[in-house]
Amino acid sequence: MTEIEHEDEVWFAIEALQQADRDMVAFELDEGDGEDTFLGEGSTYERIKARVDAAIAAIEDEGLNRETAAKGTLALLESILLTTYAEHMGMIEAAVRMTNAAEARANG
Repeated sequence: MTEIEHEDEVWFAIEALQQADRDMVAFELDEGDGEDTFLGEGSTYERIKARVDAAIAAIEDEGLNRETAAKGTLALLESILLTTYAEHMGMIEAAVRMTNAAEARANG
């Protein structure tokens, strides 16, 4: 892969992560219940948003490698779970725990 092709993939990944964040906000605001239960402090959205932001920062800083791609993929999957099956929060929690365990092990 050329450097230009890699930069295109980096841009695509970042754009997808930014879209995931916009979709999560739109999902919550479109519920029609007049509440922002997923957007508040300590919410699932806030935790996933932190992962999205961390993935974007890592990809911007390091480009795409195994670790940054995994962070981005997890953040995208968490976003999809939140916006598609909000009642399946256990899946999101499992994804978060797997990533935390892998990061903890990798960091010693």
